[in-house]
Amino acid sequence: WTIDRPLIDAQFSFNPNRHEPGTKKVLGKKIKDNGEMEGRELLHMLASSQATAHFLSRKLAVRFVADDPPQALVDRMAKSYMSSGGDIAVVLKTLFRSPEFWSSTAYRAKVKTPLEFVVSAARAGNADILNMQPLANNLRQMGMPVYGAIPPTGWDWKSSPWVSTGALVDRMNFALNLAANRLPGITINWLPLPDLASSESHTAPTPESEETRLEPILIPGGATESTRTAALQQFEAQAAQNNVQGNSAIHPVVAAMHQNRPPNAAALEKQDQSLAGLLIGSPDFQRR
Repeated sequence: WTIDRPLIDAQFSFNPNRHEPGTKKVLGKKIKDNGEMEGRELLHMLASSQATAHFLSRKLAVRFVADDPPQALVDRMAKSYMSSGGDIAVVLKTLFRSPEFWSSTAYRAKVKTPLEFVVSAARAGNADILNMQPLANNLRQMGMPVYGAIPPTGWDWKSSPWVSTGALVDRMNFALNLAANRLPGITINWLPLPDLASSESHTAPTPESEETRLEPILIPGGATESTRTAALQQFEAQAAQNNVQGNSAIHPVVAAMHQNRPPNAAALEKQDQSLAGLLIGSPDFQRR
């Protein structure tokens, strides 16, 4: 089995002159001499084997449920695979209709890969992207370069290759840089819509109120109380540190609040950028 003219139209071709004649034995089964059809028989044997059913079912369960999915779920999916003749749609129906898929333990049990993290962050902020290179650079920094998977198995869907102290630092740095518009050619507007801003102009936004507004935008399922508290505490700590260093302009909303004066639009934007970056870098956002 080969490819004819791979650089032109790349058509499948069987070359009998390069084919080994005679009976073969694969995985304990004899395949009689039958030229091109031997390969088809081998592929059918592999595709219809119980081992393949379990292998593919487990892969899908790892992708959609948990890094260590329940064996009972994998077994039911494999049974669907065998009974349907390898119909993946039927296997997925078994998966998506299973109680394991909808269980509370499976909710946000999966950690986003770097690609999922970067893309979901840009989408959540409705980023205006004129230059994709910064995103590609950050993916490379996180260990998942675009089209860079060397092994034929592709990238790992489990969390262990992607979660470490250094990896989490890279993710937080990306989140803060993305939210603060520090990536060339990529901008995000975190301020509320003009009509919303005007209707609430009588109330000066606070870090708490802005976190409440940004949270459902970035984490539709809602953040945990620990994440919410940590984001606000980190924001206040950064603001206090900047004030001590005489650089309160980085977080002017807090400075304005202390002086009992309304913050301006630029100050609000800085506040929202900081809060959005902290939420994107939080554990809640990094789970899917």
